Amino acid sequence: MERKGIYKWIRIFGLIFLILSTLEVLVYILFSFMVNVDMGLENYIVIELIFASGYMTPHAGLIWVISLCIILCFAMVGFYLVRIAGKKALANLTLARFCLLIGLFLILGGFIKMEFIVLLARSEIDPNFIFQDFVYNSLYIPLIGSIMWVYFTLVTCIFLVSGLIFGGFGLKWILNLQENPIKE
Repeated sequence: MERKGIYKWIRIFGLIFLILSTLEVLVYILFSFMVNVDMGLENYIVIELIFASGYMTPHAGLIWVISLCIILCFAMVGFYLVRIAGKKALANLTLARFCLLIGLFLILGGFIKMEFIVLLARSEIDPNFIFQDFVYNSLYIPLIGSIMWVYFTLVTCIFLVSGLIFGGFGLKWILNLQENPIKE
């Protein structure tokens, strides 16, 4: 396999991860501070509903903060992919192992992030409602809020598929190198 092409693709994936994660942080902030939730007689922004209103379960705030930390971790992965691809200093086997490990990290991190999104969506607001009922109902949250919520899931799915690509490519390359060792 040609190393220049591999570094080029690692840089492209890193830039995509960095852009998607940066956009996700911006959408996260906009969703938190700009989207109004109509609770009947009272209106809250999402961050107030989660932390200060007393309507949501106590663990919802913790999930909200951990989700933001996971998004920032994905942005750091994108930054380091671009940085490593720029140096071009890794040996073939090390680069193959790196691709495999990045793929495994993306899969594991993506599933953890998706679980936190689902946990937050299933958090109770009232005994009769869960957060997801509010997010997907235009009576409570405007359409742009629903689109922002779907964006979190979409980006996570992109990271999961990218993890499969990275992991599969890295594993295949490791197996090829072990069958046919190449002197560097």
